[in-house]
Amino acid sequence: MKTINATRVLAAVAALAVTGMALAASPAQAVEKRPAVPQRQHCVHDVSGRTPTACFDSFTEAISRATGGRVSDAPGSPRTAMRDVGFEAKLNAAAAQSSRVGISADTVISIEYMEPDFGGAAQIWSANDGCNDTLNNVDHESSTVNWAVNQISSYRSYANCWVKHYENPGFGGASIGYLPTRSYIGDAMNDRTSSIRWS
Repeated sequence: MKTINATRVLAAVAALAVTGMALAASPAQAVEKRPAVPQRQHCVHDVSGRTPTACFDSFTEAISRATGGRVSDAPGSPRTAMRDVGFEAKLNAAAAQSSRVGISADTVISIEYMEPDFGGAAQIWSANDGCNDTLNNVDHESSTVNWAVNQISSYRSYANCWVKHYENPGFGGASIGYLPTRSYIGDAMNDRTSSIRWS
């Protein structure tokens, strides 16, 4: 008959407890971390990919870049800009002017925000023109939002565009839209956007 060594039993129980703790911790460790927002946090993305993403310390600088210098006096705070009716009018006027002269990638089609109520870092999407008058077609799309994946909480669109946000890259998974603006994207899609379409 085998005898049970109490010390060995205690050591085995302790080992199982440690293993269980490690196993319990592993799913949390497996959760994908949100990508870091660039230090120069307000970024301009050309939806066509013709010009590289550029990030700026100030929202004012980012808007100037996104509009080809046509709007150079945007408020320094994105949240302030969203409450400024004049700012929206300037962006839409700049879009109309760009369309007339055919300048590429300086029409702002939407601004996506990392926080609700248009707060946090701004991700500004530009294109060579705005959107047409129907939601029956896709005017612009980005199959991945590299800089802002799983971080978008609010947004506003411009240049006659409405936006549809998708949970997965390549326009898969849950979605919301098409809508022109939301100060909070909603619990189902908050911090879950991985691709976007504009119509």
